[in-house]
Amino acid sequence: LVEGIFDSWRLGDSSAAMLSTYFSNEQILEVAKRKFKRIFILFDPEEQAQKKSKRLAKKLSAFTNNVEIINLDIDRDPADMTDEEIKQLKREIL
Repeated sequence: LVEGIFDSWRLGDSSAAMLSTYFSNEQILEVAKRKFKRIFILFDPEEQAQKKSKRLAKKLSAFTNNVEIINLDIDRDPADMTDEEIKQLKREIL
């Protein structure tokens, strides 16, 4: 799960955008209904976004035990990742 649509487009299949760091209970329930085996949260690196990712993870953990926040070693949005960075990330989490 990523913040924005550009992040999701950049990461490709198997990613989804929350469309903001502000998410609703309806969005949480929609994600929960999908019964994913694992959920990774990759929000932008700003402090506020990271706080929201922790809040989202806590809410989603009520529905699945396998929620993980990904913190990148780069200081830019997922939409700005290089092809090689995306390939490496996918290798590490899949």
